[in-house]
Amino acid sequence: MATAKIPDRRVKYMAIAGILISWATFWMFLFAPFGFIAWLGILIYLIVKKSKLISYFILSAWLFVPGCSILSGTIRYFNGAASVKSVGGPEMYHGIDSETRVPSVSSGCIVVGYEPFVFEANNAAVRTCTKLFGFQRGSYTGVFPSEDEAKDIMQTADTVRVLQAEKYFQFITDNQTVELETTDFLKFRYSPVTIQRVKGRIINDECFLFQSIDQDDPDDKPPIYLVDIKEKRLLTRYLLYY
Repeated sequence: MATAKIPDRRVKYMAIAGILISWATFWMFLFAPFGFIAWLGILIYLIVKKSKLISYFILSAWLFVPGCSILSGTIRYFNGAASVKSVGGPEMYHGIDSETRVPSVSSGCIVVGYEPFVFEANNAAVRTCTKLFGFQRGSYTGVFPSEDEAKDIMQTADTVRVLQAEKYFQFITDNQTVELETTDFLKFRYSPVTIQRVKGRIINDECFLFQSIDQDDPDDKPPIYLVDIKEKRLLTRYLLYY
C-alpha cells in the first residue's frame, strides 16, 4: 500500500515545485524564461500522469497575476479610475489614450520582466470594457485628432499669444481664451519650458491644438499638444521627433 502512494505524492510535489518556481521567477526578467520552461515541463509531466490541473493553473504566477490584473483593471474601469499601462520614459507617456480615453501611464524606462503579463492584461480589460460599455465615467468624450490630423490642422493654424496667470497658461485667440494648467504641462518634462507664442486652433470648442513657434533651432520639431478646453488639462502630445 505504501508503494502505491508514492506516484501520487511525487505528482503532488512536482506540482508544488512548479507553482513555487513560477512565483520565484515571474518577477525577474533574466530568470522568467527559464522559470516558464520549467513550469511548462512540469505541466507536461502532470498531463502524462493524468493529474488534476485546475490548482496548478490557478495558483501559478503565470495565470494568477494576469488574472488579478484583469480583475483590477475591470474594477478600476467601473470606478472611473482605470488607466492603460506601458514602459518608457516620461517623454513617451503623457495624457489620455485616444482609444479608451483613460490616462496613459508608464512604469519607467527599466523593464523588470513581468510587464507583458501585468500591463497587457490590464490594458485588455480596460479596452474590452470600453468597447462593451463606452468610455469610463468622467472621461473626455470630445473630438480627439490623430497625429496625422493634428499635423494637417497645424498647417493652417493661427499665431496665438500666450500669457501666464497664476497656475495657468492662457492662449489668447480671436474668439476665446483657452487655459492650461502649468503643472500639467510641465510635470513630465525633463527640464522647464516657457512658451510665449504658439500656432493654435480650437476644434469644436472641445479641443485646442497648439505647437510652439519659439524655437531657436529651425530644424527642431516641437510637439503638438492637445488640450481639453473644459478641464484645462492636456489630452496628449505628439512628439514629432520620435
